[in-house]
Amino acid sequence: PELRVLGVFAPQRLPELPDVPTLGEQGYYDKWYGSARALVVPKGTPQEIVDFYVDAFRKTMEDPDCKAAHKKAGLALDFKDNRQLAALIAEQEIFCRDVVTQLYAK
Repeated sequence: PELRVLGVFAPQRLPELPDVPTLGEQGYYDKWYGSARALVVPKGTPQEIVDFYVDAFRKTMEDPDCKAAHKKAGLALDFKDNRQLAALIAEQEIFCRDVVTQLYAK
């Protein structure tokens, strides 16, 4: 039997499946948080140290070899600096709290 992909959990269509719409396009789900990896430092870490790591990770993720290795492994790259990451975590916390509240409200 042939497998037919009906939709993808992603913010945009995947280059590997350009004809397959996202679930958001189909009206089901317009957010995709995926999985993340993050470097965190203790509260109170001097800003110059934070900036050093933000810059190092940005440069690494922009490196053509890094991009190629991720693409070959089928992994997406979506760099977020410390402020963008904090905003994403806050958004995810609200989303997850709402989902759990709705599930247990019944």
